[in-house]
Order: sequence, then structure tokens, then C-alpha cells
Amino acid sequence: MLTVIADDITGAAEIAGIGFRFGLRTSLLTVVKRPLPDCDILVVATDTRSMTEEDAVAETRQVVRRLQEAGAREFFKKTDSALRGHVVPELRALLEETCYTRVLYLPENPSKGRTVRKGIYYIGNVPLHETSFASDPEFPAMTSVVTERMSGMRRLEKSRLSSLDSGTERHAMYIADAETEEEIASLLSSLDVRNTLLAGAADLFTACLRIRFGGKTEEVRKQERLQSGKALIVCGSTLSTSLAEQPYIRKHAIPIERMPEEVFKGTVPAAKWSELLSIRYRENHSAVLTIGYPSTGGKSFALRLRATMAEVTEALVKEACPDELIIEGGATAFSILKRLGWDSFLLTDEVAPGVVRMCRTGNEDVHVTLKPGSYPWGELFK
Repeated sequence: MLTVIADDITGAAEIAGIGFRFGLRTSLLTVVKRPLPDCDILVVATDTRSMTEEDAVAETRQVVRRLQEAGAREFFKKTDSALRGHVVPELRALLEETCYTRVLYLPENPSKGRTVRKGIYYIGNVPLHETSFASDPEFPAMTSVVTERMSGMRRLEKSRLSSLDSGTERHAMYIADAETEEEIASLLSSLDVRNTLLAGAADLFTACLRIRFGGKTEEVRKQERLQSGKALIVCGSTLSTSLAEQPYIRKHAIPIERMPEEVFKGTVPAAKWSELLSIRYRENHSAVLTIGYPSTGGKSFALRLRATMAEVTEALVKEACPDELIIEGGATAFSILKRLGWDSFLLTDEVAPGVVRMCRTGNEDVHVTLKPGSYPWGELFK
């Protein structure tokens, strides 16, 4: 069993979707329980990206200790493909808690136009610090130089790969250029990964699975379309685009509910918004919840917004549980599912890369769809 530790739940779901695509038995947890599921790929979402660095490191140590006590031995660290999160401190903690001697960190996702060239991170041909990630409320991209953004990382030249296994400094962390999926695969095939903790984004994990499960082939999955109009759609990302014109939304006349400005600013409690929503929600048990304002605050502001979304969502689910709970934004999703007490899922569909649909373990009546804020919806609402 390969165990993936992800720093947010949509990243965890993305990885689980890849395992599902490969035809592997895949489980996703937000809480480590014993015994661990019997599966090929176990994905654990920690939500450490939303924590302080100190808390993120402590949570990472606790999770990996519990996993090892339960029998997990092989690990992969899923990180954000836009370099957000407490990446270096968490990787250092994992090195100290496991038998790995070094880290190979490849945050690139060439399949989505995210690459590292000559030590510079690009989205398309735009340096990271010139994209919208420069205004991220928690991890603003102030530089595109990967070794500046990831202090403590060493840039690995391809010519040095063959010499890494002899005399490598213990617990060194390396980052390498990659502009294509083939380059990522080449890096892995040129390196003895048995003592190397692999860390990074979805394209690295895909390459890892192709090497580890070489006898398996990717399978084309028939998408399960959304059927019921009883859907609660929560857009917790400030990068959200309007869903009002989507065919599914229009067909079922699902109302778009924007967060009141007073609730957004924090001058009115979330309960007031819940009261307003409940009247319309009782009519058809559906709604699209959006923030509707650009985030202007820092971490505490973002924490309050996602707590608000979690509180309102819980109230609506308790009033009339929808058939479909669809959540955009990783930190928002984790906060909502934690508040609901839902912590174990089985994959039922990979709608698009990064967009996955799941059912709760032991309860197939409710489906949960998760999507990172910066990824497209695919054909979920067609």
C-alpha cells in the first residue's frame, strides 16, 4: 500500500482520483483510524495548509506516527502545484519521522501548463509572481524563483542524478526543472527512489504510479452525471466564477445565494445568513452559496470566511440533506466536512483532473464532489 499525505482535501481528492483512474483500490480519509482500509492507495487529507507553521508540523508528525503505528511504510507527500503551504517544514518533519534519507520535490504540473524552467516557476509562460497567486490571501507568491520560495531546497541538475546515491548529505531536499510529463518520468527512472521521499503535484504522482504499478493501465471511466436537483453547491474560493449559466443550474432553477456584505465583513454573524437561506432552501432543497467579494484580508480573515461557510452549510444539511454536496476550495471543503463529521469516502467518479465525486463510506445516498478553487469544473454541470 502506498500512503499519500496531502496538505488539503482537494489535493487529496485529486490524488485519489488518479488512483481511481488507474483502476486501483483507493480510500480517502480525513482522520487516521485503525485498522487502515485494505487498499492499494490510501490518501490522508491533513488540512495543514490552513494551519500555522508550528501547528502544521505538529499535525504532520502526529499523522505519520499514527500511520506507521497502523502499518503504513511507503509514503508520498502531495503538495500544492502553485507552491502554497508549509512545504519545507512539513517535509523536514517527515524525513525525521520516517526512514527516508532525502526528498525529491517536483511541484510542476506540465499537463496544466505549470512548469519549472531554469529554476523559475511558470504558469503558462507567466512567472508565478505575475499571476493571480501573487494575491493569495495566505501564501502570496512574491517570487517565482523556486529556491527562494522554498528556502532550504537545493536545485538539482540532471547531470547530478547518477551521483546522488553516493555521499548524499542526509535529509537533503532537492527540486528539479521539468517542463513536460516525460521529463518528470525521466527523473524518476534515473533515480533510486527507495530511500527518496517523493513530494509534489499530480503529474509526479501519476509518473510514480506508472513506475510502481507498471502492469496496470489507465482506464477510461464513464462519468456519472448529476441527476438530482437536490444539490447544495458551496463556492468557498475567492477565485470562483459564476455558475448561473451552467445547464444543470438553469435546468433545476437552483438559486445563487451571495454572502451578505455584513456577514462578509464580520459585522453580522453567520447565523443571520442561515436564517435568510433556510426559507428559500426549504422550497427545493438546493442552493449555490458564493462569497461574491474579493478577499482583502489575511489568514485570520480567510479562516473566518471558511468557518462561516461551514456553519451555514451544516445548518442547511441538517435542515434537508441534499443528494449532492459540491464544494469548491480545499480549505473550505475540509472545514465543512469536519463540521459535518464526515471523514471517510470511496471514489465513484473522476469528473475531470482534480474534480472528483465520492460517496461516504457506508452511506451511498449522499455524493460529495470536491474541486480546487483554481481548477475548471470540467463537465460536472453539463
